[in-house]
Amino acid sequence: MSRMRWPVAMLGVACAFISLGAIASGQDQPRPNFSGTWGLVTPELLAAEKQVARAESLMARGLATQQSVSAAMTAVELNRSAEGLVIEQNATTISVTQTPAGQVVAVYKLDGTESKYTANQVPTSAKVSWPAADKLVAIETATRADGTTGQGRRSWSLGADGVLTMVWTPLNSSGGELESITAVYRRR
Repeated sequence: MSRMRWPVAMLGVACAFISLGAIASGQDQPRPNFSGTWGLVTPELLAAEKQVARAESLMARGLATQQSVSAAMTAVELNRSAEGLVIEQNATTISVTQTPAGQVVAVYKLDGTESKYTANQVPTSAKVSWPAADKLVAIETATRADGTTGQGRRSWSLGADGVLTMVWTPLNSSGGELESITAVYRRR
């Protein structure tokens, strides 16, 4: 190979590796759309669903009545009507409304610029990023009435099973993480 062709060949190899790296890192993967009505999955809901499965199994073997299945289903429906979220996502924003209260909790700009909103009567700002193709992260700063601020990280991910997982991690004044709170939601 001549001396002139060698740099051109190496440039081609480098471009191929960069392209493969972009594909492997998921940059070409579509981002999830979190839009929908979501119900909080609570221990009570899981217990009620287990009771329905048990009652249906007993009924299939002739050991329970439709009435026992209906009673278990009522418990499931009562637990499904508990707290949840309505999320509306478009190309530029994600809006989160808490149910059953119906109050908008936050509107996040997806381009990484600062979003400002009021959550629980506390002025809050946030910046979001997509650190992975399937995960959205917001760094939120709330300014309390006394002028002090609190900061936290909220992340959203959508599992292959369609379950939405939100993790809230408060950050201390030096940026260190405190204990996280995880909430799991299913589409209603």
